[in-house]
Amino acid sequence: MDGHDSAFARFAKSEGTVAALEQRYIALLEQRVAQLNQIVSSSSVVEKTGNPAGNENTLEPDKDEVDTSASKTPLTKENLDKVVDGTAKVDDPASEDTSESQARVREVISRYNEKTSAFEEIPIEKANLKDERKKVSCVLRNVKDIGNPNAIARNEVDLGPGPLLDLMKEVMVDDDVDRTWTGQHVNLSSPFVSLVHKWDALKEAENERADDSSERREARADLRTVLEFVGRSKELELYFKNRESHRSSKVVEWQYLWTIFPVGTEVIASTFMEEKQILIVNDPPYQYGNEKSLSLWCWYYDHDGTDWIVAELEFELGRYNGTKPIDALPCYPLEYHKQKDESASLQDLKLEFTKRGEKFKSLCTAKPGVGQMFDYKGQLLSVENHFRNHQNNEGTVGAKWNPIPPLGGEDLWLGERPIYFLQTNEKRFEISEKKKCLIAPPRVLGWSSVRKSWCEFIINQVKDAKLSNGSIFEKELQLDPDVKTMIRALITQHNGQLGTEGVENPDLIEGKGRGLVIMLHGG
Repeated sequence: MDGHDSAFARFAKSEGTVAALEQRYIALLEQRVAQLNQIVSSSSVVEKTGNPAGNENTLEPDKDEVDTSASKTPLTKENLDKVVDGTAKVDDPASEDTSESQARVREVISRYNEKTSAFEEIPIEKANLKDERKKVSCVLRNVKDIGNPNAIARNEVDLGPGPLLDLMKEVMVDDDVDRTWTGQHVNLSSPFVSLVHKWDALKEAENERADDSSERREARADLRTVLEFVGRSKELELYFKNRESHRSSKVVEWQYLWTIFPVGTEVIASTFMEEKQILIVNDPPYQYGNEKSLSLWCWYYDHDGTDWIVAELEFELGRYNGTKPIDALPCYPLEYHKQKDESASLQDLKLEFTKRGEKFKSLCTAKPGVGQMFDYKGQLLSVENHFRNHQNNEGTVGAKWNPIPPLGGEDLWLGERPIYFLQTNEKRFEISEKKKCLIAPPRVLGWSSVRKSWCEFIINQVKDAKLSNGSIFEKELQLDPDVKTMIRALITQHNGQLGTEGVENPDLIEGKGRGLVIMLHGG
């Protein structure tokens, strides 16, 4: 065969190849057009129902559909080859991103990537996709343990600006002691203390109202999702499993003691001998490790003889196994208190404590002199040789608060434990005079004329002094009536001048010369 024949043969072979390629392109093009028609049809269903045709539970596109996440290119003759082989994407308005990144609430797994030395997040669940184009306002994060990738180290809730955060702030902000809920972004970590303390209010907030807007209804649905996530978190799953049964039985497990002591809770405890006192929780008993006991800090109002002062006491809650009746704790919420008189209510108890607090204030501010003299019969607490002793006392006492610790030691011990004064201007400590009296202590500091020492007395045992000096002076002292009148006038004037501004001290030495000396003579 000459060169001409071989060239013709190559041309004929080439022509056959071209024809085959053309047929292949036509078939692929027809297949692609069919796929695009299916997408257009599916997208029209999404616009009407919010779900693709044939699928009521998901918005995920089929795996064979166009991937619209990359750069999109118009479908033209020039880029046909690229569309067919998948290197270019069709600019189809109906095929917008409907991935889980568009959900309002998204749950993810956060795990450590050793190659990048950083945590990466993997979406695992979609929720509340009624409007898949809403921006993500909350991320529910399951953080994997770096040392054990199969275990969850902790759970987190990240809240961003939006209706959900606004709804939760309405519930949380009133008791926001550490100002967690004041910003536009809130990050919470298990065991979600603030959420557990407001659990009942949050559960109430998730229920729809008749006048709710569509946005508020979505926020309530999102809140329901968040609370469900919190309820199955690592640290709280067992707590919520037994929560209702333990509440009805009024018992609590040691590791969940913090759940019954939200900041601001009214609690009751014996703070002086067997005398009860109402206080307010300042710092719940958090568990940070394998402690043998937990500390509960509570505040109340004391008095320094001039004005009310905020003071704080610490209660130690020792470890125990299983459950324990809440009212068997050394300090427990007032709502669990049982009155000795079953017919009496907690309001009756509060009224009794308020009257006792008013008496406490009057004792601390009693006028110097005779006004500070009272009768006392009962137990008292004194310090002898640096030991605090309970003693019985019967006789006259002088009730006066002394801000300098008179009972020994650098720390001020009053009652059964040390007392700490709080220098604070926080708004939560601004309460009414009646409330201050309600949470006042059951003891008062004074001087015992019998024991000749500073002691602490039970307020309810302090009685007005029955002074008999008047009758002795009038009936038994043998003096001329005019002399008695003069002596009585001198004493009355002298007592009236004590502590009065502008009255000069007749003695050059400060603190002296305030007595009245009368010399009587004759026979």
